[in-house]
Amino acid sequence: MEGIRTLAKDNSIQIHLHKTFYEAEAIKNAAFSFSNSCYVFLKPYDMEENLVRFEPKEGVEVDLESVAKEFCNSVLDHQIRLDLEKMNSKIRNLIVKQAFSPIEKLVVGD
Repeated sequence: MEGIRTLAKDNSIQIHLHKTFYEAEAIKNAAFSFSNSCYVFLKPYDMEENLVRFEPKEGVEVDLESVAKEFCNSVLDHQIRLDLEKMNSKIRNLIVKQAFSPIEKLVVGD
């Protein structure tokens, strides 16, 4: 099973991303950075995949294959950030709680 597959057709490129590997939030965040040069279309493809389609904007020269490759790197980056945020959320919340607690309740480490 692959996490990403692409299909180029009709001056556009479609990228299918498996939901097991890539969350919708990571896909949206990554896609936004390409909205200056391309029209970006996002939609669920089926129960297992999301679809992202890129079409170049009028008057903008874009290599869609490069866009697809850069997007794949970007979506991976955003997904890793989300995964790290989930893994580290407990410790982050403890640090924030400690930082904003009154000085009387300050806990000094062992």
